[in-house]
Amino acid sequence: MTIKHLALACICACSPLAIGAQSTVKPGADVIAAGPQTFHVAVADVQTLVLPFAPARPGESLQLVLLKSNGLEVLSTSTQWVISEGDAPLELLVRASAPGQYRLQFLARSKTHEQQAESLSRVVGLMVVAGDGKSTSASVQKATSSPVTQRADGTRVISFSVPQNSH
Repeated sequence: MTIKHLALACICACSPLAIGAQSTVKPGADVIAAGPQTFHVAVADVQTLVLPFAPARPGESLQLVLLKSNGLEVLSTSTQWVISEGDAPLELLVRASAPGQYRLQFLARSKTHEQQAESLSRVVGLMVVAGDGKSTSASVQKATSSPVTQRADGTRVISFSVPQNSH
């Protein structure tokens, strides 16, 4: 056995996979879901969602910033919140103008009270289902035909057009 093979064997023996680690921890803010991750709302009605997020550890605060609402109308005046241990649940007013599935994305930052300068971040999301949760086919499908065709020999081909610029 050469030195190169010996070094590789030592690295493999000390890796978490060799020790038997079965789970990995995602880097980022520690956020726990203290409620539902999917909300069901009526179409065209103003609904109040109670945000299910809380700091994972005592002594931490959690800052939430609404990043994206994916077609769902957000009626709340505030889109940023700070949650500390024991705070009242946060509420978000929304309205869905059409049936379908909508996604709310939040940037979560956790900070300990001792180390306010350091923070960890993570993007977390919630699903909002309006009506029966199915979008109408006219709003989902494009008016163009499929770009995938099949040749006589069975080969599938994706065709596209490139706009020609005049130089």
